[in-house]
Amino acid sequence: MRSHLRKRTRDERGFSLIELLVVIVVLGVLAGIVVFALGGTSSSASVAACQTDAQSVEQAVLDY
Repeated sequence: MRSHLRKRTRDERGFSLIELLVVIVVLGVLAGIVVFALGGTSSSASVAACQTDAQSVEQAVLDY
């Protein structure tokens, strides 16, 4: 009667739903930290590029 219900044994492979959800949450938090940390670098890079362009234009005008 209970032959169709079997007990889980230690050697069964696989992850439980809780384990998968915990891993997904941890990866999401890490990805959020990385995106937040790298978000400010793009604005400072564009400021540096604009300064370099302005210096190039200034030097070109002086040379003319």
